Amino acid sequence: MGKKRDLTDSEKSKIVKCLSEGCSTLEVAKILRRDHRTIKRFVANSQQGRKKREPINLQCCYIPEMQPTWSVQKYQVFSAQRHGPDWAKKYLKTDFSKVLWTDEMRVTLDGPDGWARGWISNGHRAPLRVRRQQGGGGVLVWAAIIKDELVGPFRVEDGLKI
Repeated sequence: MGKKRDLTDSEKSKIVKCLSEGCSTLEVAKILRRDHRTIKRFVANSQQGRKKREPINLQCCYIPEMQPTWSVQKYQVFSAQRHGPDWAKKYLKTDFSKVLWTDEMRVTLDGPDGWARGWISNGHRAPLRVRRQQGGGGVLVWAAIIKDELVGPFRVEDGLKI
C-alpha cells in the first residue's frame, strides 16, 4: 500500500479551530474524514512531518556508488549456430548425389491434440473418424533419398531401434 497524503494547511487550521472550540480528536477525525491517530499525532507534535527525500543528482554523483537499475543479459550463441556456417563452408563443393539422406516418421490416425491428416478424393465424403480414449499406437515408417531416387518407404517393425 502507498503512503497516505499529508495533512494540508487548511486541514491543520481546521484541527486547531475545532480543538479550540472543545471538540474531541475523534469528532475532528469524522469531520475531516481522516484517521483519528493522524489527528492525535498532529496534536502531539504539530511541527513534525514526513521527511522529504532529496533526489539523486546524477551530475555530481560518482557512478559506481549508485545501485544498478538494470543488468545487461548476455547473448549466448549455441554451438549449432556457431558451427553451422563452418560446416557449410567446408562441404560447399561436395557432391551430394552420393549421399544417402534418411528420415523416419511415426504415423498415427490422430495425434494427442485430435488432429488427423489424410487424402479425400473428389466426390467422396470424408471417412468416419475413429476416436480413442488413450493409447492408439501408430506405425513407424523409414525412407531414404539418394541422387534422384526414393528408397522406400518401409514399415519398421515394433521394437526395432533405428
